[in-house]
Amino acid sequence: LFLYGKLWKEMTFIPLERDRIIPIGNPWFELMKPAYQSAFVKKKQILFISQPTIGAELSQYAARLRSLIPEDWKILYKLHPSETCDWKDVYFDLDTDGIDVIEESNVDLYKLQTESEIQVGVYSSALYEGVVLGCRTFIIELEGWQHVLQLIEGGIATKVSDCSDIRLSVKKNSKKDTTKFEQDIFSADWQSNLKKA
Repeated sequence: LFLYGKLWKEMTFIPLERDRIIPIGNPWFELMKPAYQSAFVKKKQILFISQPTIGAELSQYAARLRSLIPEDWKILYKLHPSETCDWKDVYFDLDTDGIDVIEESNVDLYKLQTESEIQVGVYSSALYEGVVLGCRTFIIELEGWQHVLQLIEGGIATKVSDCSDIRLSVKKNSKKDTTKFEQDIFSADWQSNLKKA
């Protein structure tokens, strides 16, 4: 079983000998990352990454945060592809000035993450990519947050039960150093790792 990095191996509970579970890296991400990191500049922008299981509650957090932060900060709410059909009937809280809902599935998530100062989610694997693309990361304490416990325990993400910590982070503009953690998320040089494996 080939995995993205050492961190994923620590999270994997599959009945294989540990030497048969091999971190090699993320080929697509490794290819795309340099272009994104050189082309985009961070904006006063907060990206919510939604999922159908927690979207109704997460959308309420987005609306609450909108009322707490300065107007010059933008909130983007990226829907999961399976949420795009009926979100207007379910996520009423997103009908708020200052929240841009991204419902198109062809929108480039890496671009959004590269441009966003902060990302907010619960347990999407996209949060890991956002960490490496320089997003300050907040995990909302909703069902499933335990799946990204490694980000929280590693000090790379902050778990919150309300929006006040995110509001304070907007004011402080504090950035965490993720460089040590990046190699654990996505092993570098996937081609060499794959050939060796």
